[in-house]
Amino acid sequence: MYYVIRTRDGIRDFYNEHDLVLGPLFKFVIAFVIFNIIQHYIGSMALLSKMSVIAGASLICAFLPYGFMALAAAAFALGNAYAASLPLCALLFICLFLVCFLYLGFKPGKSVIILLTVTAYMLHIPFVVPLIAGIAVGALSAFPVSIGVVLWTVIEYFHVNMHQLEKGSISDGTEILSSFLDIARSIAGSDTMVIMVLGFALCCAAVGIISRSSVSYARSIAVIVGALVLAVFTVMYGPLMNGVGLLTELIMLFLSFIIALFYELILYSADYKHIERVQFEDDDYYYYVKAVPKARYDEDEEGY
Repeated sequence: MYYVIRTRDGIRDFYNEHDLVLGPLFKFVIAFVIFNIIQHYIGSMALLSKMSVIAGASLICAFLPYGFMALAAAAFALGNAYAASLPLCALLFICLFLVCFLYLGFKPGKSVIILLTVTAYMLHIPFVVPLIAGIAVGALSAFPVSIGVVLWTVIEYFHVNMHQLEKGSISDGTEILSSFLDIARSIAGSDTMVIMVLGFALCCAAVGIISRSSVSYARSIAVIVGALVLAVFTVMYGPLMNGVGLLTELIMLFLSFIIALFYELILYSADYKHIERVQFEDDDYYYYVKAVPKARYDEDEEGY
């Protein structure tokens, strides 16, 4: 634990000293990875698969807020959908439009959670997002995570039916509308999507509520409870990801659990050995305060 805290503090100090360079570089790497994953997974437009286009878009995102990165990722997805199927592109556009105006208009700073949810699905570790989002944001992270699940369902439909959509030819408005309704019914009727939305939302709520309680080791307990919630949903309803067996999905869940614990250890570790309790009062209230110091590296004592 001592070496982990020491390394964490060293990395944090180094980042604070060079944040003007490391901040944009970090954003560039994230955008570059996300855009490449999108093109690898649903790449139908050759222009967007060019490395110069991906690198240029990533460079622009490096100097702009994360919200713009989410919009750029949406543009990549829409471009590929348009190249494959006009009805699918229309459906994806409607979903993104609703996201922008029904959610991002109120919580614009949380758009990165939606983006990370879709990306985590593509990396086959979707369970890590509700665990970490519940700690970092709280119970309200259930909304962006659920939106990410819905968007992923649309993208997965695109991926699975890509060749069929590309081969189909649509000549008039009636066929476009009919195809659009068929795709919408297929996606809306997905039982897996409903189960994952419920499971991820419940996980976010449980982790968010428990992690903000005054119990010692609350965040670690929250991660354990959240992982158990996801495990129950996985066992009860079978594999929640297409093409993945139950054992493989449980292994993914365990890996997500380890990543979430490591995240909690690095960013939210506390020194519960030195808890202080303070009591004071004013004219109207009595105050009982529990102060838990953050775990920090102490060069003089060679500990934390």
